[in-house]
Amino acid sequence: MSNVPTAAIPSSEEILARAARLTPTLRERSTATNHARRVPRESIDEMIDAGLFKLLQPKRYGGTEHDLETFSRTAIQLGRGCGSAGWVFSVLSIHQWMMGLFADEAQHDVWGKDRNVLVASAFRPSGKVAREPGGWRISGSWGFASGIDNSGWIIVGAFMGMTGTPPHPDVKMVLIPLADGRIEDNWHVMGLAGTGSKVFVCENAFVPDHRVLDFAAAKEAQTPGRAVNTGPLFRLPAFACFPLCLASPGLGAALGALDRFLE
Repeated sequence: MSNVPTAAIPSSEEILARAARLTPTLRERSTATNHARRVPRESIDEMIDAGLFKLLQPKRYGGTEHDLETFSRTAIQLGRGCGSAGWVFSVLSIHQWMMGLFADEAQHDVWGKDRNVLVASAFRPSGKVAREPGGWRISGSWGFASGIDNSGWIIVGAFMGMTGTPPHPDVKMVLIPLADGRIEDNWHVMGLAGTGSKVFVCENAFVPDHRVLDFAAAKEAQTPGRAVNTGPLFRLPAFACFPLCLASPGLGAALGALDRFLE
């Protein structure tokens, strides 16, 4: 899988300019976004066309592997136009980075045919799992999956039992195609109504071993994806990235509220 040529990678200034150009449109759609209880597909497509979801995606699969500051400032900028759109951009983007931590075979499953596919998440360990040859059989429901309507896959948390000495919980992150389950439309809230943070449900889905990522390994930056994604972005521990992902769109929404007040 070849890397993106350096000349094809936009600068941080260009990325932020693209985000700024989208901000007024996101603002115009913000009321409709909240009423729809999800970010419109047209807004997602505009972010894709602007290359914004590529910021943290591995170069081997069409990404640009920008720095976390550029990512954060982009999320802040989009959040100024629409808090829900900024939130969905931010969390779906961090999942593009997370996919780079999985084994290469899992990355190929997601991006082998379409490099624009997005991945949702619901990390709270839940569901029932059973070991099978070559993988796991999993059933359950997972809530607060922001942006799931605009995604093709989801990463869910799963409790695999106890392990080690002394025994401690064995928590994995499991990658499942949305086609193997269903979305439960339960997102009726006041704040961030447009994030579409709904419930994912699956019953007896089979997950091969290469689509399972150890939570402790991600926390310690010791993941199989490092073997193929050698850039510094994929040497970072998970908790160095997650807080930035969650804080940035909130700051953007606050700045957007200030913009409206001053006007």
